[in-house]
Amino acid sequence: MFKTEPQYVTTRERMVAADGSTTIDVTVDRGNEGVKTYKCRLDAGNRFIDVIASTSEGAL
Repeated sequence: MFKTEPQYVTTRERMVAADGSTTIDVTVDRGNEGVKTYKCRLDAGNRFIDVIASTSEGAL
């Protein structure tokens, strides 16, 4: 999605909400741009919803 090689992406443990949806915190090492933090969200059926920047510094 952000043209980042997999070796520069780190995922954290997934968090499952009471409604069955899942959030996964992800850090991406963008080299000169620094390390950015995002949240990947999936619905209860494990279908992709979106990716959001965790902080304004994470926005591209």
